[in-house]
Amino acid sequence: LDTDNVNTNSSSNSTSKIINYTKRLLEEYADEIHSEFFESPEEPAKRTIDEYGDMTWTGYGDISMSAYDTAWLAMIPNKAYKESSVAEEFSLAFPKCFEWLISCQDEFGGWCNVRGAGAITPVLAGLLALCQFRTRSGAFFEQKLCEIGITIKQFYDVISRATEFARVTLNEWNVDDIDF
Repeated sequence: LDTDNVNTNSSSNSTSKIINYTKRLLEEYADEIHSEFFESPEEPAKRTIDEYGDMTWTGYGDISMSAYDTAWLAMIPNKAYKESSVAEEFSLAFPKCFEWLISCQDEFGGWCNVRGAGAITPVLAGLLALCQFRTRSGAFFEQKLCEIGITIKQFYDVISRATEFARVTLNEWNVDDIDF
């Protein structure tokens, strides 16, 4: 990295450093880096999910990370609500994640397209996100749902299916089968 003529207090110079470093890495590791990542970063991730699915074992259990993480993001309120806790000001920082919970529930009632112990944590996180939305929006619940294009029926149908899925899955789960 050429730092002779760089003023480190300048953000544009910092950006130049990053660009130069990235170029050097690209030149050095060109045959190991998928060039399409830099053209469209979402494509390699999409291809990986398409090829291997969401439930590919990561070495940390069989929890669907995307469903679990999406549920947690769906719980984050906007800044105004964080500062005031006034239900009228409530909205979500990531409403698309909440919409995903409503629209992408699988046939079983969870969000992983599988049954079993690995689906328990994501379904509980999804239920928590849905219930927190209900609690935080208070008297403005119907209005807040409407603002993001979700009907009350959709909301309660999703909660009902997820609750039943959690109940059945927890009842079928044999803790003795866990390899500690």
